[in-house]
Order: sequence, then C-alpha cells, then structure tokens
Amino acid sequence: PTRSAVPAISVSHRPTLGAPGARLSPPAAVFDAAADAVAYALAYHRAIGNLDPPLKARAGLHVGPVLLTENTAADVARGAKPLEVDGIAKPVAARVMSVAVGGQTLATSEAVAALGLARTVVAPDGEVRGDGLLAVSHGHWQLKGVTRPVELFELGVAGGAPFVPPPDAPKAWRVRWQNEHWVPIREVKRNLPAERDAFVGREADLRDLARRIDDGARLVTLLGLGGTGKTRLATHYAWTWLGSWPGGAWFCDLSEARTVEGILYAAATALDVPLGKDDPIAQLGHAIAGRGRCLVVLDNFEQVGRHAAETLGRWLERASEAQFVVTTREVLGLPGETALALAPLAEDDGAALFVARALQAKRDFVLTDADRPHVPALVKLLDGLPLAIELAAARVRLMPPAVLVERMQQRFRLLTSTGGRHTRQATLRATLDWSWDLLPPDEQQALAQISVFEGGFTLEAAEAVLSLQDEWPVDAVQALVDKSLVRRVGDHRLV
Repeated sequence: PTRSAVPAISVSHRPTLGAPGARLSPPAAVFDAAADAVAYALAYHRAIGNLDPPLKARAGLHVGPVLLTENTAADVARGAKPLEVDGIAKPVAARVMSVAVGGQTLATSEAVAALGLARTVVAPDGEVRGDGLLAVSHGHWQLKGVTRPVELFELGVAGGAPFVPPPDAPKAWRVRWQNEHWVPIREVKRNLPAERDAFVGREADLRDLARRIDDGARLVTLLGLGGTGKTRLATHYAWTWLGSWPGGAWFCDLSEARTVEGILYAAATALDVPLGKDDPIAQLGHAIAGRGRCLVVLDNFEQVGRHAAETLGRWLERASEAQFVVTTREVLGLPGETALALAPLAEDDGAALFVARALQAKRDFVLTDADRPHVPALVKLLDGLPLAIELAAARVRLMPPAVLVERMQQRFRLLTSTGGRHTRQATLRATLDWSWDLLPPDEQQALAQISVFEGGFTLEAAEAVLSLQDEWPVDAVQALVDKSLVRRVGDHRLV
C-alpha cells in the first residue's frame, strides 16, 4: 500500500433523536479544504432537520495531518476500505463532536484559522452580531486522549440558533488557566502538589499512562530509580486529567512511612479521613469507595512494598471505581497490577530539560553555538536522569555547559542543590544512597560486584563475576532489575 501524509479537514457528526445516550458510530469525512468541510456540516444539519420527524446532529471540525494508506484491490475485495485514514486529527475531530449538543457545529482553533474566520466578540447584551459565518469561542477544553487543552468555537450565523456553551462530558470538560495549571471550571476536590515549573519531556510516557488508565487499569505502578521523574509524571497526569475524576484526585506522600501504621497515617492525612480504632484499613477503603470514580496517587511506595497486599490490596477490593497510580522502584506483585517502567530521558528531551531549567536558574541564559554540542554530551554523561540534569542546570549561574562536562568526574560534588528540595533529592549521592539503603545485604553485594562493568554487560558476564553465598546469580540480577537498579537495553544486554 502507498502511504502519504496530507493536511486534512476532518468532520465527525452524529444524528440524534434527542437521546444523548444513543450508541451510534459517528460517521467521519475528510476534506481537502476547510470551506468544503464546514459547508458539508451545515448542509448536513439542514438536510436532517427537514426530515419527518426532524433530526439534530452534532458536528466537530478539526484540521491536522493524516496518513493515507491505499489498500490493494485484493484487500478491498475481501472487505477492506479503499483508503485507510490514520492520525491524531481523526480522533480529535471525534472528541470535538462528542462535546457538541444537537444542532451544534464545533471547531478547533486550527479549523477556524484554516477557514480564515476572526474570533467573534459577543456584545455586552449577549447578542452575537456579524455577517456571514461566525466563530464564537466557548473557551478551552480538555479532551480525553489529547494531552493539551484545545480552544473550541461554535460555527453559525447571527440570528440563527443561539450560541450556547455545551455542558461538560465525561471525556471533555472546560478548563481555565490558574496558578500555572489548566484546571476544570467545575470544582473537583483534590490535594495535588503544585507544579512549580514546566513539564518537559515524558510526553510519550504521559500518553502511555493515560492510555492504561483509560483502558481500565485499576493499579498502575510507575517504576524507576530515584530521580527518574516518577512523582512528577504522576502529579502531571493527575493535573492534566483532573476533570475526569468526579470523586477527586488525591496525592499521598509515603516517603516517611515505614510500617502499616505509617501508610495509614499518610493516607488518612491525604484523604482527610479521621481514623477510628476498629480496622482503619477497612475504614480507609470505605472512604475511598465513597468517593466513587477517583484517583489516588501513592508516592514513594518502595520502602513499604511488603505491606502492599494488606493495605492497597484491600483498598482495590473495596473501592471498585477508584484507580491507583503508585510510584515505586519495585513491582508490587498485586493482582491486576500494570507496570510502566520509566527509561532515561531521550537525548532531545534531556537537552530541552537542561535548557528549560537553566533559564530558570539564570534568566539571561543563552545556549550559544559554542555551548550547543556540550548539552547532549552532558545529558549522556548523566545517563538521561532528570534529577541529575536539573541539578547540573542549576550550576549555569557559575559554569557554562562546556565546563560542566569537564567537571563531570566530580559529579557527586557538582550535582547538589541549595534550594528547597527534599533531603534525599538535594544531591545525586543522596538519591543513590536512598536506593542502596533499601537493598538487603545480598543485593547490595551483587550490585557492588556488577558495578565493575562499564557500558553494560550480559547475563553471562554477570554470572562470571558474581560470587554470592546463598543466592543464584540469575536471581540476584533479576532482583536488581525488578528494583530498577539494572535495566535491559536490548535482547541480551543490561546496564
């Protein structure tokens, strides 16, 4: 089949008989010109409105690139479509359509720009005035499956159907920019920590996490060594999709917990639930269940992982509508658990993170042509670890990237913070010490022995150097992989 990327105007539409819950597959049409797309949508409204009985349709327009795949004649004869249309533009148009009410045509800002329409200003008396086709903004909306909010416009003419903002839906809700976040206009209870700087990189991981939760995963564990950005990804997901949790989004910091009682105290504090003396685990389970569809983020679970079954396991059983995101270094081993391991940042994402944090540290920071090659080198030396990259970026007030690269042999002194970071995140050494201290002695011994390898190793090479009293070398390596201290980089190689 031939494949080509082309700009497309996608119109999704769905006829209704006033039954908002009707389950009909929305037709979609792709056009080469925005004017043709909107003309089709408006003509469609008129045509079905003249039926007996009259129908109303919801229409959504979006402009974006799509990938066209032409199937062979043999495949078409077997039932395939002559032309397959793929790309994010198609589901975005479907999401926009799902927001509209009967008789309404909504369009994204990209579609409005392609139509050459100016934003229509609503008069103080509420009247919408103008000639020809008008575009009235209904604000920014968060669409499920789309990472960033989009501005939606209603298309129509003055004196026609009134321009009325559609109501929120389970997969789309109005948002406003507040305190560096897009938050739902409707009130959603939460206790999420504020994001103090821009989220950089991890876009693919963010989409992956959203997809797993959308697919119904009750428990998603974000795995990775300290400093890989697990907490940031979890909180950014919660802020981004806040409107999809009518029962609220709740963040529970377990970094100080070491026992079941510590878990219960931290969870009760986060959920604002006063605990009684009779089975507090069940009490918290009932409290979570009472919030219906809600999100609970349990951060820093690695040091209390042995208590997962008696706490989190019971909450999963009692609160059937709740979904949990857990940040940890090690798989919990609970039934139904879905693990998402975070790899080091890609070179481009790591460089973008360095530049973003350098600008925060030094407002007049400029990445010169002389410095540009040194940033990817620095990211590589830091193994793509977000915490290490951020700590290095804070040093640009004193040293340019070239000097930072030269001084990487002193990285444990260089990568420290004088700011307000958590104690174990204030230095790279403290972060690594935290992970080391959580290991049992035999795994500490195994990690120390395989540290002789530079640039990675095979399982066979590890077996050749490991000398352990009571543990099979393969089990020792597996344990370090499970704890995110060793990772696979190919079919047969580990680092």
